[in-house]
Amino acid sequence: MKYGKHLLAILFIVIIGIAPTYLLKYEGGFNYLLAFGLVILAYQAVSFIFRSNLNWKDFYTSKFNILTAKQTEYLNFEIDQETLFEKAKEMLAENGYKKLIVDNDRHLILVKEPISFKSWGENIYVTLIDQGNGNSQLIYESVAFQVYTWGKNEDNGKKFLQNMEDSFTI
Repeated sequence: MKYGKHLLAILFIVIIGIAPTYLLKYEGGFNYLLAFGLVILAYQAVSFIFRSNLNWKDFYTSKFNILTAKQTEYLNFEIDQETLFEKAKEMLAENGYKKLIVDNDRHLILVKEPISFKSWGENIYVTLIDQGNGNSQLIYESVAFQVYTWGKNEDNGKKFLQNMEDSFTI
């Protein structure tokens, strides 16, 4: 099922393309179409308003939120949490990541990627967890504000992980 996600995305696009024509055939169909469009518009507006708030992380990264595309990666390090947190902030600043929001108490970093040709915007959450004995785990979560990412999540994930590994190389 390597291409299952791609086939579902194409099917979804086709259905969205056909649905308005089908709805407009019936009396009151325009009202349903308008309501559907307004719901999507309202959701996107709320997402853009609250996407900079770290308290909404659980909502955006939830497996039940089907309107965002998500990717999660886990990296284990033999470094204490504080040192790794400082190194992650340093790496993000050095590699041109913009719009950093940092929560020092929760060891959480939010990086906002802007709207582009491939995406309606993306949040990258970097969480560091202390595993004891001087070991830490870095959790990279990428959330795009769309159902399908056209590979942008994966590209950003690979870039981030490579930059993180390169930052430890002398």
